[in-house]
Formats: sequence, C-alpha cells, structure tokens
Amino acid sequence: MVKICYVSQSFYPYTGGVSDYIIDLGKKLTGEGYEVHEVTLSTPETLRYEVVEGIHTHRFYRRGSPDTISEYGIFKENILKVSHGERVRPDVLSRREKFGYRKYLKMNDEALKEVKQLNDEEHFDIIHVHDFQFLPLGGLLRDEGIDCPLVFTWHIPFLDSLPEEWSDFFVEYMNDYDCCILSTEEYVEAAVKAGLEKEKTVCIMPFIDSARFSQGDGKAFRDRYRLDWAGDQTIAQKPQTRDDAMAWFYYVLYGQRPTETPFLEGPPVLLCVSRMDPRKGQATLIGAMPYVLEEFPYAKAVFIGNGSLTGKIIASKSRGGYVERLKDLVQQRNLSRNVVFTGHVDDETLRNAFSSSLVAVQPSIMEGFGLTVTEAMMFGKPVIGSMVGGIKHQIVDGETGYLFNPGNYKQLADRLLELLRDPQKATAMGRNGRERALKLFDVSRGLKDHLKVYERALR
Repeated sequence: MVKICYVSQSFYPYTGGVSDYIIDLGKKLTGEGYEVHEVTLSTPETLRYEVVEGIHTHRFYRRGSPDTISEYGIFKENILKVSHGERVRPDVLSRREKFGYRKYLKMNDEALKEVKQLNDEEHFDIIHVHDFQFLPLGGLLRDEGIDCPLVFTWHIPFLDSLPEEWSDFFVEYMNDYDCCILSTEEYVEAAVKAGLEKEKTVCIMPFIDSARFSQGDGKAFRDRYRLDWAGDQTIAQKPQTRDDAMAWFYYVLYGQRPTETPFLEGPPVLLCVSRMDPRKGQATLIGAMPYVLEEFPYAKAVFIGNGSLTGKIIASKSRGGYVERLKDLVQQRNLSRNVVFTGHVDDETLRNAFSSSLVAVQPSIMEGFGLTVTEAMMFGKPVIGSMVGGIKHQIVDGETGYLFNPGNYKQLADRLLELLRDPQKATAMGRNGRERALKLFDVSRGLKDHLKVYERALR
C-alpha cells in the first residue's frame, strides 16, 4: 500500500481552499487504496489525532511564546502580500531576522520533527507539502536524510511581477523538491522564468468534489436567516402570499408578472462565500449594494465565512477586526435590512445557501485560484468575479457569469443588475457554468493529475 503524507498549516475544521483541496483529494486517494496522512497545526479546539474522511490527521503543538507565533505571522504575512502584488518594505528580505524569518524557520522545524517521527513509524512513499507556510520543509527533510519523493504545491499566485529578490527566495526553496505544482500556466511560466527547474513543474488547476455540491434546500436557508418578504419594511403593502408578493414585485418593476418566478421563496439572494479577509474584497459587494437597491430594494447580500486558522494562532493587525469593520460599513450605509453575515456554516447549510441564491459573487482584491467560484458553478449558479488570479480562468465572461475589475463596486453593481433584470439569462449562465465545472474542475480530474505526478515521482 502506498502511503502519502500531506503537510499543511490549515486543515479541518478550519475551512479554506487548501483544507478542502486536501480532503477531497485524500478521500479519492483512500478510495483508490492509498493510505493518506495529514500533518497540521493544532489549536486548543482540535484533537491531537483523529481520522477525518479516512485521512489520518496528526496535529502538532506549536512551541514557544505568543511572541514566537506573532513573529512567524509577520514573515508569513509579508510572503502573502508580496505574492499577491501588494507592496512590502524593500528591506524585509535583506533584514529578514527583524521580520520574523527565524520564527518562520522554527515553525518549519516543528513540522519537521512531527513528520520525521511519523516517517520513522510509517515509512511514507511520498511526502507532499502544501503552500508557502512550510516551503522550507523540503530542504529540512533532505538534510535529515529522508529520501522519499518530495512534492510541493504552491497554492498562492506566483506573479511575473514579483521583485527579483523574492522570486529568488521562493525558487531556492522550491528547487529542493522533486516536483512543484502550481495552479495556472502563467504561474508556472513565471516560476520557471525566475529559475525553478522546468522539469520539476506541473500545472494542476484546483478542484472540488462535485458530490459534495448536490442540490440543497433553499427554502430552509431562507427560513433560517429570515430572507423572506414578511416584515420587510421596504415593501409598502405586505402581500399575503408568496404568489401575491411575486405579482406585486414584478408589477412595480415591469408592469407585469413573467411566466417564470425565479425568486419564488423570497427576495433575490446575492451570495458571497469566502474567508473573512480584506484580500477577499467583501467590502466591494457592500459598496455595490446601494446601486442595486435603487432598482431592487429587496435584494439581500449574504456573506458566509469566518476567519482562517491564521486568525486563531496569530494576532494579525491587517485581518483583526475585519468583520467588525464590514458591519460598521453596513450600518453607515443603512444596509442592515439587506446584508446578512452568517459566519461559518456546516456543509448542509452551505448547500442550502447556494441553492437559495440567484448569483454568487467572488469580489477578491487578490486571489490564488478561488475555489468558491467552482463551488457556485457546481450548483448551476452564475458567478460574478473579479479579474484576478485563478478567477479569470474559471469564469467565461458573458457565458458562465461576468468578470469585473477588482474593487470597482460600480462595475460589480452593473453586472448584478444585468442578472437581476434577466433571471432567465442567470439560469442559462448557471447551466453553462455547471457543465464547465464538471469538465474542468471536478476532483476526478484532479485525482488523475495527481496520480500521474505520484507515479512519475515513485518511478
């Protein structure tokens, strides 16, 4: 039996693209007869060991004072910023010891101890490290004499515009691995141009398990969060039934009721599912809502998501209080009746949320790939997303949804209004999106891609 060890900072129960990626892939590999282990950080809420979806999950305690964790976070946040095209101080690398680099390496050393101990017991056939938090781990493993194939997946952008000192820094570590996976061809080209050995690179676009995204109960979600007509003060005369509401709604807007009623259970839901992080651009959707409400005063923007594991273990000034700032923005713009924050929800509630929506919105300012776009497409929903990272590779503008310039809330509002005015177009775009997602972004394709990498590495 082939044994694979995954290593990542974040994993279940913390949501996010990397966590879902590993779980979906790990379940499929387990079904193919592989034994899958996961090494990840622990928090006070998590167990030291458990089996998650057939994946043997090992969590290691981070050692050191809160200052150690904070300094690790400082360096990690600088990596995130520069990789997403944000400005960082020009001396971060030249004076890296002042910016938490030593603690960044210490966290990698803690991961090394856990992986090495497990490897002594399990004798892994492949060790696959996920994302930049544990980028140095490959070289550390080699220094310890571990000679099984080492695979690395870079889940964030690798931009051609990276400052040279940073691209050199990343590539030096990436070349310690036998294979490096990046999520788009443009990221591969930029990494090779920066010095990553071409024969080591593979492009594997992220994926999800379509089986997790079967149709949900939209009415249950609306009922839970009171996304209905009743009690909405924007309606001058409360209708007695949903059909009455639809007749009134379309009479006001168009002077007639259409043959189909796309908002059968209540006002249209504009759904945004994403980690609560300034880079995800939730403020852009809030900025678009006043323009939307001028024509559709009953529309509801629903935000699903919580913070990442980073928010649990690191006090990050850039992320701290972000949800509170968004809620203040909602209050300032008198949008309280039209904006809902759910926080984290379970899988069933998430399915219900997608089913309740007319359109999904991914307004990221910066993005590696953006798997929530694929999730929405699996539900047959059109997606309006910002033209960054992998989002622009998923959405076919005008066919499966729309693209807009990041941060441009007026442009986003115009795109939303197009679909609100023509729900039949939204339905057709959603149908096109599901076909595209099943073809390109299902885990069955991702499994084949990874098996090719693993088989080549083992040879």
